[in-house]
Amino acid sequence: MSTEQAPATPTPAQPESPPKGEEFKAMSLEQFNKRLASERNAGINEVLSSLGVKDPSELKDLVESHRKEQANRLTEKQKLEMAVKELSPFKERAEKLDSTLKTYLDKRMGLLSEADRARVEKLAPKDPEARLLWIEEATAEKLIGSVVESAQSKVTEPVKPATTLAEAGPQTPKPAGTLTAYERWKSMVDSGKTFLAANYYQANRQKIEASRPK
Repeated sequence: MSTEQAPATPTPAQPESPPKGEEFKAMSLEQFNKRLASERNAGINEVLSSLGVKDPSELKDLVESHRKEQANRLTEKQKLEMAVKELSPFKERAEKLDSTLKTYLDKRMGLLSEADRARVEKLAPKDPEARLLWIEEATAEKLIGSVVESAQSKVTEPVKPATTLAEAGPQTPKPAGTLTAYERWKSMVDSGKTFLAANYYQANRQKIEASRPK
């Protein structure tokens, strides 16, 4: 018994793809624009999807928020730069003033006796401005400076020796007119100069207690 083979079915030939660019040449302008918009939107959606954004409107909000944040940062930076620029002259003046105060303080300290300088170092504030104020008040209350001032007065106003008794004149004693340590301390307390009074009491406690009225 013989078997006959069925005739082979011919495979249909695959249509050849048109040359590159021919597909677009065959399109109308409207078809080309639609195709271009479709591919553009597909590319945009692919990029948005990779960024975790589903809706293009979300990206617009994110971009706008980022722009505002950058603008605020720039504004703050400009404000800081402007503030620094405005404060620069005051900084220079403060540095010059501080230098002048230190120079004047050094000269003022140089006019004091060694004992007074030691007293200033022990009792006066460390800040140059506060120390100068303390020295001026202490000098006015005759807590310091009496030794130097008396020495200067002796140098600047020398006493000429009398050549005759007539020129010398009567030797009248000078009135004392000086307050006791207690009276001087009490005057500071009464005038509200408690800081100087405390320092004066600390430095002259024995004299104050000795001259205190019984």
